[in-house]
Amino acid sequence: MDELKRCPFCGMIPRTEVTATRFSWDEYHIDFSVRCATCSIRKTVRLKIAKSVEFSDVDKAKILAINAWNQSVNVMKNREKLAQMRRKSFDL
Repeated sequence: MDELKRCPFCGMIPRTEVTATRFSWDEYHIDFSVRCATCSIRKTVRLKIAKSVEFSDVDKAKILAINAWNQSVNVMKNREKLAQMRRKSFDL
């Protein structure tokens, strides 16, 4: 599993949160969030499970949420680099 990257907006280390909710008599939802406490930016992954919640389900949600967060950080960094390149090309 990849290490959790810092917030692309403020550089702080985000926190992780997990919530398991019984949606109906035979369905559970696991929400795993990565959230920056400073910026309140959040990335959440929801898994619907048609049985009791197990630790492997929570681990799966955690991995998916961290990967989604890290991909968002990479996208933000790439957008910033592209914008800098465009500014430099106009300065020439």
